[in-house]
Amino acid sequence: MNTPFAGISGLAAWLPERLAAAAPQVTVVGDVMLDGWFSGRIDRFCREAPAPVVDLAHRDYAPGGAANTAMNLAALGARVRIVGLAGRDEAGSRLRGLLAAAGVDTAGLVEHPEVMTTTKYRVIGGDQIMLRMDERTPRPPDDALAQLAAAV
Repeated sequence: MNTPFAGISGLAAWLPERLAAAAPQVTVVGDVMLDGWFSGRIDRFCREAPAPVVDLAHRDYAPGGAANTAMNLAALGARVRIVGLAGRDEAGSRLRGLLAAAGVDTAGLVEHPEVMTTTKYRVIGGDQIMLRMDERTPRPPDDALAQLAAAV
């Protein structure tokens, strides 16, 4: 059987170059979020509870969910527009900044004052995730969903 990919054993080797050359326009629609990793050493336990105390040394952030997909496509050379719902909060501002710095068009990110940007923070002690804390708006207001639909 003769296919365009006959004899090619690793598509990953040529795909990024071809994608960058084509520079397709891609719109990513979905749940955008901010992932955070707070890491440090554990040298002691809390007196109030049997819980380790993490002395924070680093705070790292990255787009998550659909925003992560947008970042990956942009890194491969696509021209990417993201459409999603974010809050007018610190996490939303940080998320927009990370996306824009990577070349993702954030004009389709709908900001709403009653929406909290979904965040997933991980607390890491040494090399072990000790805790994950999530923040989100359980049910976005109807007008926020209407604005999101219009952006799509």
